[in-house]
Amino acid sequence: MRQSARQERRQISETRNEQMSLRELCKSGYGTEASSSTSWDPMHSPSAIIDGKSGTYWISTGLFPQEVTIALPELSSIKKIEIVSQGIKQMEVLKCETLNTASWERICLQREVDDADGELQRLSPSITSDTRASHVRIKILTGWTDIVSIFKVSINGSTVNSSNSSDNKAGSAHSTAGSSLGSRLAASGDSSPKYRK
Repeated sequence: MRQSARQERRQISETRNEQMSLRELCKSGYGTEASSSTSWDPMHSPSAIIDGKSGTYWISTGLFPQEVTIALPELSSIKKIEIVSQGIKQMEVLKCETLNTASWERICLQREVDDADGELQRLSPSITSDTRASHVRIKILTGWTDIVSIFKVSINGSTVNSSNSSDNKAGSAHSTAGSSLGSRLAASGDSSPKYRK
């Protein structure tokens, strides 16, 4: 009985410590960067999804699939992801733990997202508790409309404490992710999101 109570107190203490260490990882001020290899509108760049401003957003300018890649400042343990978007119908979330972003693993697939009657979607992809990543990719497979937009991405978690954590820093990977924007598509006409009242 005493051992069981001791274990319970230890678990409670560990949970509290973990909760205290959690923070918002998806902020440009922390060194986080966002890029897209599929769409580029200079008025609505991928960086808008992590700038903390309510009036900015990234918008797609081409055919599906569309994707946005978020490079975290270092390897992190991710507990929760939230996405504020419009027009997404099907999407998957992928992760990469290393600086070499050639290898990706799917952590969530949402086959059909509610269109929210044309208003903002607030999505919370289901992920496992032991998800670790230095990069997170949101891949939009189809949309309810030809154009989709993401207003904000929130990633809650903590950095991974390990002896080789310095090897996992994503600094050099940011330029790699940014350089993949060679396939930018020119936006034409009025590409601002259309809201249905």
